[in-house]
Amino acid sequence: MRTLLHRTAIAAALGFGTAMSAMAAEVEGLAGELNPASADGLTYSWQLEYRQPLSDQFSASFSWLNEGHITDNHRDGQAVQFWWRSDGHPRGLSFSLGAGPYAYYNTTRPGPATRFEDAHGLALLTSAEAEWYFANGWVSSLRLNRVDARRSFDSTAILAGLGYRFDEEATPGDNDTTDALARFHLEFDGSYGKTVRNSFRSPDAATEGVGVRADASDHFAVSLGFIDANGARLGWNSATTAQIWLGTNLSRDFRVEAGLGGLFPVDATKVDGHSLSSDPSAMVSIAGAYSLSPHWIARLIWDRVGTGDSRDADIVLVSVGYRF
Repeated sequence: MRTLLHRTAIAAALGFGTAMSAMAAEVEGLAGELNPASADGLTYSWQLEYRQPLSDQFSASFSWLNEGHITDNHRDGQAVQFWWRSDGHPRGLSFSLGAGPYAYYNTTRPGPATRFEDAHGLALLTSAEAEWYFANGWVSSLRLNRVDARRSFDSTAILAGLGYRFDEEATPGDNDTTDALARFHLEFDGSYGKTVRNSFRSPDAATEGVGVRADASDHFAVSLGFIDANGARLGWNSATTAQIWLGTNLSRDFRVEAGLGGLFPVDATKVDGHSLSSDPSAMVSIAGAYSLSPHWIARLIWDRVGTGDSRDADIVLVSVGYRF
């Protein structure tokens, strides 16, 4: 009973966990057209999603949704949805309905005298989807997304997607000691990438970092890091980070992860003569990890930093780590 409750909690939190039904986990990318409930014309939209089964016909998903660029609004964010599927063991055509909270970050201009503002809020994301399941694990889909936001604009989008359903029988279990991604519990890594400020001009800067990570289990980890992003005009040049990670193995060598934590500026600086930025900020991350060898692991990490002073940022890093 304790094992079942543990696995259910993992699967419910951000859609991660171990497979609990005959339907395997899915990863999908979607892109299409968005119609905002405003005078603006159509724009693009795209979405990255991980979906984990909870039972034969119910699942949970975690996704990163981008709603394109409309006048004075650049909105994206993370969404958690719970899904019902018409076929618990899909082959061929299947239909799904999903709904859940959408935490958005909107770079907006609330008035003519304001350059921009990074506004945050919660909205409701509801979805209807038709999917075609191929015998080789690939999935194609057509999805309708509806965003209802009380403090921002509403939107409707039609997206086409392509995904892959991972075979749970090929996924390492909790007791698989040959799994290179779960055998070792301490990791040191170095990273390089770019930091982009969330404004209409989007200034960016090269970013380097180092970090240490400890795995508490196959699904939970904690990390501490240090990054330097001098030149990104964020009110700080370098910062420390601390996060809790939730992840799952999709194959022997590949896993997906989501992180939640904070960013803590080390050396606050003035931007355009304005105030320093020294307050802690929230940080939400997604990552894909690939085992290069029993000791070496590579990651692609996308961090979203949310602030209270309109200095939100995206940090995209490629890291290489050594696991002991």
